[in-house]
Amino acid sequence: MKEDIQKTKTQLIEELGSLRKKLTECEEKGSMLLPVEQALRDGQVQLDRIMSSAMDAIISIDEDQHILFFNAAAEKMFRCSNAEALCQPLERFIPERFRHKHSQHVEVFGERHVTNRQMGQLGVVYGLRGDGTEFPVEAGISHVEISGKKIFTVILRDITERTLAEEVVQKHEQALVRNQEELRALTAQLLTVQDEERRRVSRDLHDDVNQRLAALAVWIQTYQNTTAAAGHDTEPIQSLHQQVVTLSDDIRRLAYQLHPSILDDLGLPVALRAWSIDFSKREPLAVSFLTRNVPNEISQPVAACLYRVTQEGIRNVAKHAKTNHASILLAGTKRSIGLCVADFGEGFSPTDTRNRRKGLGLASMEERVRLVGGNFRVKSQRGRGTHIHILVPHSR
Repeated sequence: MKEDIQKTKTQLIEELGSLRKKLTECEEKGSMLLPVEQALRDGQVQLDRIMSSAMDAIISIDEDQHILFFNAAAEKMFRCSNAEALCQPLERFIPERFRHKHSQHVEVFGERHVTNRQMGQLGVVYGLRGDGTEFPVEAGISHVEISGKKIFTVILRDITERTLAEEVVQKHEQALVRNQEELRALTAQLLTVQDEERRRVSRDLHDDVNQRLAALAVWIQTYQNTTAAAGHDTEPIQSLHQQVVTLSDDIRRLAYQLHPSILDDLGLPVALRAWSIDFSKREPLAVSFLTRNVPNEISQPVAACLYRVTQEGIRNVAKHAKTNHASILLAGTKRSIGLCVADFGEGFSPTDTRNRRKGLGLASMEERVRLVGGNFRVKSQRGRGTHIHILVPHSR
């Protein structure tokens, strides 16, 4: 009996030791878990602080679209406290006309494999403040699954000021476009008036002034013949006659430069060829003129445009290119007519002149071409000359 009691005590001591050992192990495990739990708590506190101090509004909702989290920025943006927002449906902060569409969007987004959409990918959406005012926002959305349930997080950014600024910029851009259109219309009108005035002055010089000079030359010639028959010295009269003839030639050339009647009478190719020959005689620049498949009929505005552009282009070559040769090519297709004015002179680098003010000559040429619906392009390279390419519809 005594031995049995002793045995029982021994077993109890062993069991007690085993319990103490297990208790020690549990305490050790508990002490190991404490830092982990503390780290989790610290991380949660830090996350809460970050989300609360974020500049953008952050709202988390459950699968039923009820609010689980509403940070300080959201309170400020929607003018609603956190206590009033929690557990409320998200649609409270969405204008009524967008609620159904937004609810469907969230549901569809939750069913897809995409877990986030970055800020701006949703386009501009609208929020509803606590006082009932609407405002534009950019939104990003993401979702995670916790314990089998999806949690959606929406990040919102108020873009009211940016939208107002964009509207102001858009109004200024529209005003600028209107001003440009008005300026182009005025430029077109000025060019038209200029051409009409040139035509009028040319006609007056040719039909009036030049005819009167011709009559004066005939009268001087008659007086010279009478004086010679009387045996008087006719050298002064002959000199006067020559000056009148020279003046008549100069006026005729001026009238031709203002508006060549040959352009109206014989067409663009003939007018350009005649002008090229005359220019080569007056300037130290040989101008070659070639044509290819030029249509028989070219509208007067297009013909006048190409004629004036050719004149300006060749004058630029003579003035700036430092070369003794230039070429003009006039070619046509079924729907358009092309012009190329080229030289192999000094040329220029487009990168060097990109920030410089465009010369009046090039600007006027480009504007003339634009007014007849054409395209204007300049190709130049230093040491390899300059090519001006123009393509316009010949029936305009």
